[in-house]
Amino acid sequence: MQVFVETGAWEEVQAENLALFLYEGEKADVYTLPPNLLKWLEQTVFDSGDFSGKADELLTVYFGEEPKRIFLVGLGKKEEFSLEKFRQAIGRLMKAVKKQQENVTLGLRSFDDKRIKESEISQAAVEAAELAVYQFDYYFKKEENKSRRKLESLTLWGEGMAAEKLATGARRGRLIAEAANVARDLANHPANVATPTLLAARAKEMETELGIEATVFSRRQIEKMGMGAFLAVASGSSEEPKFIVMEYGKRHASNGTIVFVGKGITFDSGGISIKPSKNMDEMKYDMAGGAAVFGLLWAAARLEIPLRVVGVVPATENLPGSRAYKPGDILTSLSGQTIEVLNTDAEGRLILADALTYAQREFQPDVLIDLATLTGAAVVALGHAGAAVMGNSEETIAAVREAAERTGAKVWPIPLWEEY
Repeated sequence: MQVFVETGAWEEVQAENLALFLYEGEKADVYTLPPNLLKWLEQTVFDSGDFSGKADELLTVYFGEEPKRIFLVGLGKKEEFSLEKFRQAIGRLMKAVKKQQENVTLGLRSFDDKRIKESEISQAAVEAAELAVYQFDYYFKKEENKSRRKLESLTLWGEGMAAEKLATGARRGRLIAEAANVARDLANHPANVATPTLLAARAKEMETELGIEATVFSRRQIEKMGMGAFLAVASGSSEEPKFIVMEYGKRHASNGTIVFVGKGITFDSGGISIKPSKNMDEMKYDMAGGAAVFGLLWAAARLEIPLRVVGVVPATENLPGSRAYKPGDILTSLSGQTIEVLNTDAEGRLILADALTYAQREFQPDVLIDLATLTGAAVVALGHAGAAVMGNSEETIAAVREAAERTGAKVWPIPLWEEY
C-alpha cells in the first residue's frame, strides 16, 4: 500500500473517499470543508441523528460529487481520547474499506490535544492502517489474488499541519507495521514450511537485506557447546534444530546492549506427553516469540536504533519420534544444572534455559528480554487482551509497561514471589 502525505486547506482536497474523525457530539464543521459539503452533511446526517461520534461508530455516506464517499468515524468522548483509540478507529475504517475501495484519504486533525505531536498522529494512522489491511494470502491462487480488490493507496491530509512532521511519523509508522508483518508472515506459514531451516534462511536473508550479522549453529555445533536441554527437545524430530543469533548495531554497544530471546518451537505436539488433537494445528504458532524477535531485529535495523540489539532464537520441533526425550529423563543444560523432565510438553522452558544462558555469557546484556508462548496459564489469568510480564528488574518491567501503554500492546505483571 502506498502512503502519501498532503497538507493544505480542505477546499483543496481531491479525494474519492474521505474519512473524517469526530468526537462524540461533534459535527463535521470542526473541519473547514467546502460550505456546500458541510451543509449537505448537516442536513442529511447530523440533523437526523444518524451519527453521534460514539466509539466504534462508523457511517458511510454518499455525496455523489467529490468526495464521492465520506466515512464518518467515531472517536468516543473527547476526554477519553488516546492514540490507541485513534488506532482502533483507523483499524475499524480499514477493515470496512480494504476490500471495497482502492484508495482512501484520512482527514487528520490535532484532536485539540497538545500532548500529542503531529508526527505521532501520522505514525499511529499508518501503523493502524498497515496492520489492518494485512492479509496472509501466500497460498492463494494468483488468479484469486488478482480478482480481489485491495486498498492500494492511503493519503494523509492535514490542514494547518507540518508536512515534514507528518511524513516523518508516517515513515516510522510504516516501518513499525512492516516489522510486525515480518513476524506475522513467519508465524502464519504452516509448520511444514516454517521449519527451523526456513527460519535460519530468513536470518541469512536479513543479513543481506539489512546488514545485520546472522550466525546459525548446526546440531553438531549445538552439541559441542553443551546445550543438553535444547538438544533433548530436538531429539524427537527429523528436522534439524537451528540455534539462530542475529546482531544489529555492534558499533552502538557503548550506548547499551539489549538481547531478545524468542521461543522458536516451529511445531509443538507436546512430545511424548502429547497434546489433545483439538486445535493442535495452532501449535505452529509456538514459534511466535521467535517470529517477534525477527520483527524486532528488522525494525531496529530499518529505524537505525542507536543501540546494540541482539536476537537469539533456538528453533526446533517438539515431536514424539523414536529418539524423543521422555518423562523422567534427566538433562544437563548449558549452565551445568541438571533438569528432571516430568512432562515433555514443558519444552519451552528447556530450550529457553540454554538460550538465556548463552545470551548472558556471550553478550553480557544491559537488558535481557524473553518472548515466548510459554504457557496457556497466561491466557487463563489475563485472557486475550494482554500478555503476562515477569522479571527480576522492576525498572525494566516499568519500561516495558510504559512502552505497552504507548503502543496499545497491553502487558500485566505476574509476581515472582519466593513461594513461586
